[in-house]
Amino acid sequence: MFCFFKNVSAVLFSLIIFSGIALATVEKPLMDGDEFYFLACVKEGSAIWEEPSIASKEIRKATWMEYFITIKIKTDDQDRKWYRVGKHISLDEADAVGWMQKKDLLVTQTATKKNGIYQKAIVVVHYDQNKKLIAGAPIRHIPKTKAPSVGQDLTLLNIYYIYDKQEEIKADETFFLLGDEPEIINPLKPGDSIVGWVSKSRLFQWDTREAAEYDKATISKLKRKPVIIYENEEELKDLILGKKTSEQIEPLATESIQKETLYPSDPRFPIITKERDVNGVKMWNIGFVGDEVEGGPGSRKREEVATLSRMSNVVDILFVYDGTGSMKKYKDSVIEAVKQAKQASVDYWKQNFPGESLADLRFSIAMYKDYSESDYYRREGLQDDKDNKIGDFITKHKFSGGDDMPAVFNGISSALKDGAGEMRKESFRAVILIGDMGNMGKSNDPDPKGHNIDKIVGQLKANQCDFYAIHVASGFNHKALLKFENEAKTIAERLDEGTSEYIPMKDPKKVKAEIYDKVMDLLDQRYRLPQMLKNISKGRKLLGKQISGTILEKRAIDIMKRHGLNPDDFATKGVAAFAKGWVAPKEPGTGNRAMKPVVLMNKYEVETLIAILGRISRVKIENVKKGWMQAFEEVTGDDIDIDPEKGVPADIIKIHLGIPVRSGILNKSFTEIGKLTTTEITEAVKDFKKKLFLLRAVVNEKDIELKEDDKGDITYVRKGDKKYWFGTRGSERVWLDMEVFLP
Repeated sequence: MFCFFKNVSAVLFSLIIFSGIALATVEKPLMDGDEFYFLACVKEGSAIWEEPSIASKEIRKATWMEYFITIKIKTDDQDRKWYRVGKHISLDEADAVGWMQKKDLLVTQTATKKNGIYQKAIVVVHYDQNKKLIAGAPIRHIPKTKAPSVGQDLTLLNIYYIYDKQEEIKADETFFLLGDEPEIINPLKPGDSIVGWVSKSRLFQWDTREAAEYDKATISKLKRKPVIIYENEEELKDLILGKKTSEQIEPLATESIQKETLYPSDPRFPIITKERDVNGVKMWNIGFVGDEVEGGPGSRKREEVATLSRMSNVVDILFVYDGTGSMKKYKDSVIEAVKQAKQASVDYWKQNFPGESLADLRFSIAMYKDYSESDYYRREGLQDDKDNKIGDFITKHKFSGGDDMPAVFNGISSALKDGAGEMRKESFRAVILIGDMGNMGKSNDPDPKGHNIDKIVGQLKANQCDFYAIHVASGFNHKALLKFENEAKTIAERLDEGTSEYIPMKDPKKVKAEIYDKVMDLLDQRYRLPQMLKNISKGRKLLGKQISGTILEKRAIDIMKRHGLNPDDFATKGVAAFAKGWVAPKEPGTGNRAMKPVVLMNKYEVETLIAILGRISRVKIENVKKGWMQAFEEVTGDDIDIDPEKGVPADIIKIHLGIPVRSGILNKSFTEIGKLTTTEITEAVKDFKKKLFLLRAVVNEKDIELKEDDKGDITYVRKGDKKYWFGTRGSERVWLDMEVFLP
């Protein structure tokens, strides 16, 4: 179903001046009364056809956001919907232009809604789940990955509204058509409201309108501590339950208490999931927008960072391979994976990063067997492997043993010790362990060389290496096999999230694919790192976990430190990053409110809520059931009568305004409301009147204080002006404290 633009008169269109292009056919536009159905081209270069068929003659190409009015609608035998589009002449005449497919047109003047709430999105300015650098969100005039971007990339701090969604099947990509207003302000200039197509992967979808906001008033009033946002739910749980102290948990971010006022344009934190209760303390999962962090003047020349960004794209991979008898059948997979990774570094990456230096990818291989074997550890050092030495090394290896004392930890530890002097300062590093049994296999004896998980984790961290354990015999209830799983998982859990993984392999054929994917992932990140380092050299600071704690940021910091550069010496220039975190809205221990729930509303929605509360507040108590039903029918414009038994005011408000309603009386049916006592109705109406005063003050941009006299009458005292609204082109939005302003 398509929508039309309301309140457009014939007088408006008599003032429109066209380009003077002669059009062949004058036809009657499709209208609803004196209202036109407006359309806009959403794909630059979309075809306009002579007939509603792709087999007909193409008349011309439409331009981005070129507007039309609808003349006819038709569906062809392939179930494609076609629109006959034209330009306005009068209320009864339109210059027909031709036929266009619906998929090339925006057929609505408002953003899409879900459960009465406009669907919205926020640009993610950090790194996606594949750990690829995203400095912003490219805008396109065609929903395709290879379409050229237009203008500057979208950045954080704005809320965008979703108007359309289209899939690019071959690329397995979804695009959203975004606007910076919930409605197109001028249908003759839709490009003023519509931004363009943006990949879903660059966006955080926010389909509610509830967010969290720092309660700045309680900093001085209640002397509360700064809000701490934690990266993981378990970290906050441990703090609440007293299992850990705040000093033992590294925060994702900490509120700046120096900033004592939040302005309407300041970002709030979208609430992602419903609140959770732990030992009586509420927790929220929020979308976190990091505060800017000011750095020092810079103790080193920025040219040093720029030079670092121009270094070759190097990745060092240390394979640690179980050389016992049971592993012989996997050797071909490992050899082939190394070959494919080398070839991909030449072909795929050259194609996707034109102009970048060729990847410098090096491998080493360490084979371990039982301690009882004379050759329980052998290794081929890091090399580019042009001569296939890795493959020859594996092919010539004698696979044997494996039941008693496989020296897994010695293999990892020795490979790291031997490789430490070979790895380059600027490289991304990873240990890829491939095996089936855990350290010492079925034996319960201690490791003869004293190796343990603590030492392995320490070596991995000291060498800044990722750790990926590929378990080729998972899923079997065998003591030695379960030991590998437990040990690998424990090591992975002790390392930074995103830099380690236990990979169970029930299908041996997938070993090659897993190795290849991990190598390519690291190489991809190394290619994308230079842009981040260039940003630093231009004055943007690497923030690590202070803001988003992304994997790529951590790697960049590690590489800078290897070269003697302190990331904290470089100042930021308005960089804010987006992440997800966990927070307690009330300060654990004291119960002081630290964050408050707020709701995003448009001005006309606030005015609608005022109209509803105003009408039901004036209804006589003895006529409350009928009077309230009539008030809701008038305000919401329902075409059907509201059912007194099933109709619930809170549900109607949610459908029409998309806001939560906490009032107990509004969550009853109209019939139940009619049975309430006079006292119950009176108390509810008193609360509604308080909300009315406050909401009217918002619309009038006033700051007021409510007063209640001995008789229970509500009045207010004006304290001054207050800026509530933000936005552009008349479609204003406001953040309202849900506990204060909503019924």
